[in-house]
Order: sequence, then structure tokens, then C-alpha cells
Amino acid sequence: PMATVIALISVIALWIMRKFIQGYFTVRTPLDLPILLILLSLFPAIWASAYPDVSLPALTRILLGIILYYAVVNYLHQGGQVEKVLWALTLMGVGIAGLGLVATEWFEHKLPFLAPIYNLLPSLSPPSSIAGRAAKWGGRYHPNMVGGTLAMLLPPILGLWGANWKRRGWKAWETWLGGLCSLFVAFVLLLTASRAAIAAFVVSIILIGGFLWRPVWILGGLGGVLIGAVMNKMGLERVADFVLYTDISAKWSSRAAIWKAAWRTMLDFPLTGVGLGTFDIVSRSLIGWLPELAKNDWRYHSHNIYLEFGVNLGVPGFVAFLGLCLLLGWLIHRGWKNQTGVIRIIL
Repeated sequence: PMATVIALISVIALWIMRKFIQGYFTVRTPLDLPILLILLSLFPAIWASAYPDVSLPALTRILLGIILYYAVVNYLHQGGQVEKVLWALTLMGVGIAGLGLVATEWFEHKLPFLAPIYNLLPSLSPPSSIAGRAAKWGGRYHPNMVGGTLAMLLPPILGLWGANWKRRGWKAWETWLGGLCSLFVAFVLLLTASRAAIAAFVVSIILIGGFLWRPVWILGGLGGVLIGAVMNKMGLERVADFVLYTDISAKWSSRAAIWKAAWRTMLDFPLTGVGLGTFDIVSRSLIGWLPELAKNDWRYHSHNIYLEFGVNLGVPGFVAFLGLCLLLGWLIHRGWKNQTGVIRIIL
């Protein structure tokens, strides 16, 4: 859309102005190299795409994510407060959760006990720019998309709540507001029934809770032992079927088949990928999928964020994103060791 083009041009203009006023386009960060490689991988991916109407919105989302990252970095470099950034992320999470609450196509079969709640929720269609993309899901958002987004935003939201509790006490309004926001985002995350997203949320609760009250880590360890006992009782295959099944089959093997298909697709298009957001469209005509998938009219993704970059951007994009995640993990570990107090809780 023209509004997106204008927004991107405005960002470039702001960077040029910063160069003249402050002497640099943007603050240098350790993540610059993998981000640059991802940006360079976007050009051949767009060129190779046979479905620009699908790829261009995906390109916009990646660019906006990178722009947001550098906006936060430059704000903090100029003396901005970390707490303000976290409150902004909290508002973003609450907004996405609120929109998802009324505009998501809920999957009642995943967690049947949530069905009464789904029936009480209002149902609205998302903006027209998204409705076409979500047409396969009844014109609304896919719950995995909502769940994955909230799972990434929830840890900093919880970190802000924990930091306020630690610094200001549980009676402070910042603590109560952060807690209510965390509960609301976590509630919508539960409604998505996205197993990977919910698992990430549980891990976040254990890690952040442990900094506030150390026995939480002990409870987390006991929970892990209990889960191990249940897995041993049920058998690994039944557990895998429950955790890894997809909408096309009740067996975990369907997800493994999708991973294999994604890996083969990446190797078939190593330099360009199949085009941003077109994996499910292109791969059906190139490789052998499960018979159930060939007959199904739903849209699919690779069910793996690393493979998603591989099929979209090729091997260079896959390596760049993997390197970015590893480097980010190392930076968080280093920061956690060197920081104390509030910043350590947030990390």
C-alpha cells in the first residue's frame, strides 16, 4: 500500500537527517551483520517469488521489525529509559491481544475445555489489508500467528512486572498495571492453544518467577520431573502425537513430514528460497506431501521458524537468522552475568 511506501521513505529520510546532525545513520550493534545478511537475502527472495501479492506484505513485516529494532536501539543510545520501552512493548502486546481476542479463528478441537469461552467472545473481521491473507481461516487471524507474536512479547511484559515488584513492591500501581496486562496477554495466549507458544510462556514464568522467589525454580524442576513421569507412563509416541500433531493429521509424523518438505524445499532453492510467504503454495506442486495435505485447502507454514527463513530466503537467510539467534542468546547471557538488579530481571 502507498501508506507503507511513504512510511519506509520517511524512515530513510530520518536516518539521513541523523547522519547530518549526529554524524551516523544508526548506532552500531553486534547484530548488524546477521541483519544485513537477512536484508541482502530479501532481494533475490522477492525476485524469485511467483506471488508478489503474498510476498510484499511479508517483506513489509520483516522491514518494520528491523526498523523497530533500530528505533529502540537509537532511543536508548540517546539516553532513553529502558522502562519506557518496556511499557511501549506492553501496550503493543495488550493491543495485539485485544485485536486477537475478537478477530481470531479459534480452534476449539485443540483444548475442548475452552469451548465455552470461545462461544462468549465477539467476532470481528480484521482490516481489509489482512482479510485477504487470512481468507483461508474464515477471514480472521490464525491462532498460531497470534500465539507466536504474544509469546515473543510476553517475556518483556513479565520482566517489567517483575522489575516493578522487586523495586516498588506489590502495592505500587505500576506493579498492579503490569500484572493485569500480563494476565490479559497470557489469557489470550492460552486461548490460541498454540502449544509451542504456551510452552515458551511457562518457561518464562519459571525463569522470571525464580528471580523474584527462588523456590519457583525448585517448583519448575519438580514440574519437569512430573512431566517426565507422565511421558514415561503414556509412552513417547502418544506424547509426541499430542504435542506435535497438526491440523492435517493426529500423528506427530505429519509435522515431521512438513519439516522434511521444508528442508527439501530450501535445498531445492538454496540461493533465493521459494519467495516470502509462498511455501505452502509452491511446495505442493514440487514435492510429495502427505495425501491428507494434498486434499486439504488450508494454508500451511513450515512449523519451524528457522526452516521458515530457509524456505523464504534460501540457505543464506537460514544461516543469517540462525546466527542472529545464537548471537542474541550470547548477548543476553553476557548481559545477565554483568548486570544486577532490575536490568538482570528484565534480561
